[in-house]
Amino acid sequence: MKTSTPCSFSLSGQAMVEFALVGTALFILMFGIIEIGMAVVENTSLSNAAYEGARAGSIPGTTDSTVTGRARAAAITYGAVATVVITNYSVDTSAHVAAQNPVVKAGARVSGDLIRVDVSQNFNPIGNILPFGTLPLSGSAEMMVE
Repeated sequence: MKTSTPCSFSLSGQAMVEFALVGTALFILMFGIIEIGMAVVENTSLSNAAYEGARAGSIPGTTDSTVTGRARAAAITYGAVATVVITNYSVDTSAHVAAQNPVVKAGARVSGDLIRVDVSQNFNPIGNILPFGTLPLSGSAEMMVE
C-alpha cells in the first residue's frame, strides 16, 4: 500500500514566501541601522571638529582661516564640506564669565576673549528613506583665548 503525505510538495514554496516577507523586513532594518550609525558618527565628528576649531582659536593670533581649516580637517562628513561659523566674544575678565552677557567682538582675538565655533552639515542618507530628505547635524564648542 502506498502512503503519501499531503502538502509535502508545497513546503518549499511556503519557505520562499516566508523568506521573502521576513528577509525584506530584515534588510530594511539592517539598512536603517547602518544609516543611523553613519549619522551618529557624523554628528560626533562635527562636535569634535568644533572642539578642535575652538582649541586652535584659543591661541592668540590665530586667524579665522586656520580655525576653519582645523575644524574642517577634523570633521568626518559624507558628501559636502562642513560649514564653519566662528564668533568672537569679549568679556570682562575681572568678573565671573558665567554671570556676564558676552558681547560679539570684531577683530583679532586677545587673551581673555571667548571664541565659539559652530560646525554644521546636512546628512544625506544613502537610501533616501527619510521622509524629509536630509537631517541637519551640528556641533559647537566655546573656549577662552589664552
